[in-house]
Amino acid sequence: MSPRGFDNVPERGSSSFIPTIRLRDNGESCRLRFLTDYDDFFWERFHRRMKGREFQGFFVCENSAFNKPCAACSAGDKSIVLIHAWVYESVHDYTEPQEDTKAIKEGRRTVYRKTVNEPKLFRISVAHKGSIGLRIEKVGTLLEHDFDWVRSGKRGDVNTSYTLDFGEKLSEEDKEEMVKIAASLPSLEDAVLGKVTSLDTETSTTGYRKNYSVVSVSVDEDDEEVPF
Repeated sequence: MSPRGFDNVPERGSSSFIPTIRLRDNGESCRLRFLTDYDDFFWERFHRRMKGREFQGFFVCENSAFNKPCAACSAGDKSIVLIHAWVYESVHDYTEPQEDTKAIKEGRRTVYRKTVNEPKLFRISVAHKGSIGLRIEKVGTLLEHDFDWVRSGKRGDVNTSYTLDFGEKLSEEDKEEMVKIAASLPSLEDAVLGKVTSLDTETSTTGYRKNYSVVSVSVDEDDEEVPF
């Protein structure tokens, strides 16, 4: 069983219909609230799924996750550690116009903002854990602030970095709302390992999405890959 907690992540882990935070371009960012605090982060080892030279996502290392023979490991493929948490994404700022975005002047640049207001999986490699670690050291919890997650690096750049910037401190009402949303989500481990493959949502009148249900799938012991 994989260890939980940010402090237990080693130093240098599948396909799913559960939405994941993704920043693809230099300067792209999103505003989010953590629904999982740092000591409940979940990490596991993954292999890259490749078709020729084209990257098509990740699949879990069965040797690490289930103590089963792993075809990718046997073929000499090196696994990587990926760290996961539940977050609530409120807005996403793109650097170019997208469908359903609104142009917002921000300093010397214009971003194209899309209102999201839904929970997502937050997934990073070990190489990008430093920025989060600094915030944990400063505030002791990730559950009481808005944060901006910002990408620095062009698409395809191997030297891409990410920063986690403080936003406003959450009101007591907002914190209570996030607790309710977090409680309605499936197990983080089940989502990461592919035992849950989608979230059904119902939008509340307040703009928050509530009443999450999940579509569960069994993990077949004979499957070559877990479906995440």
